[in-house]
Amino acid sequence: MKPETPSLPADYLTIPDRVNIAAVTVDRQVARGAGDRVAFYFGEQKVTYRELQRRVNQCGNALSRFGVGRGDRVFFRSQNRPEYVIAALAGFKIGAVPIPTNSLFRAWEIEYLVNNSEAKAAFTTPDLMGPIAEVWPRCPSLKHVVMFGNEAAGHRTFDDLVAGAPDQLTEADTRADELAFIIYTSGTTGRPKGVEHAHRWIVGTGDPIVHFLLQLTPDDVILSPLEISFMYAWGCTVLYPLYAGCAAVHYQGRIDVDRAFQAVKKYRA
Repeated sequence: MKPETPSLPADYLTIPDRVNIAAVTVDRQVARGAGDRVAFYFGEQKVTYRELQRRVNQCGNALSRFGVGRGDRVFFRSQNRPEYVIAALAGFKIGAVPIPTNSLFRAWEIEYLVNNSEAKAAFTTPDLMGPIAEVWPRCPSLKHVVMFGNEAAGHRTFDDLVAGAPDQLTEADTRADELAFIIYTSGTTGRPKGVEHAHRWIVGTGDPIVHFLLQLTPDDVILSPLEISFMYAWGCTVLYPLYAGCAAVHYQGRIDVDRAFQAVKKYRA
C-alpha cells in the first residue's frame, strides 16, 4: 500500500527574508499558547516552553551584558545538560553563533577550533575545563569562560552569569542567510572543518524533516541518546522538536542500551 502523503502547512518551505532560530522555535510555541507544554525532559527535571523561554531570555540578556553580541562565536564543550540547550538558544536569540563541539576533542583540537572560529566565549564544565585552560593563553580571541555546575574553580558560573538578568528579550532581527551556528567535523582526514549553517536552516531542513519525513506533532516525544554536539542530535533532539512544538528527552553520559530503552518506556518516546 502506498503511504499516505502528509498534509503540509500552507507556508511549507517558505523561508522569510528575516528569521531567527530561537524565535521560530521557543517563542513561536509560547505565542501559539503552548507555553505549558513540556519542551524537554532531563532526568527527573522537565522544562516547559514558557520556562525555557524565560531562561533563554535571561541568558541572552546576560550574554549581551557580558559583551557577547551579534556575530560573536560562542564555544561549547559539555555533555548534555539543560544549561547547554538554554545558552545555545540564547546565542541564537541575540544573533551570536553557538559552536557545539565534541567533549572528546583533545587540547590541540580545541586550540585549533577556538582560533579557527575566533570564539569570544566558552561554556564548559569543571571536568572538561582542563584542555581549555591549557590552550587559553594561545587563544587571543577567547575572553570569557563560563562554567556549568557549581564548582567554578575561579571562573564565573552559569548561575552567576544569569543572576538578576531580565526575562524579557526581543530576538535579533537576523537575515535568513545570516550565520546561525557552526558544527565542526570530526577531522578524520585532517583538521576539523567548520561547517556553517544560516538561520534559514531551521526552515529549509526543519520543514521536510518535521512535517514530511518524521511527521512530528506536539504530542510526540523524541529521544536520542547522543551527545548534542553531533549534528544529528543537535537537530533531532534539540531544534527539530522545538520547531515542531513537541518534547525531547535528554540524558547525560555515554550511550547505554538499557538506559535508552528505560527512557523510551518512561517517556513513551
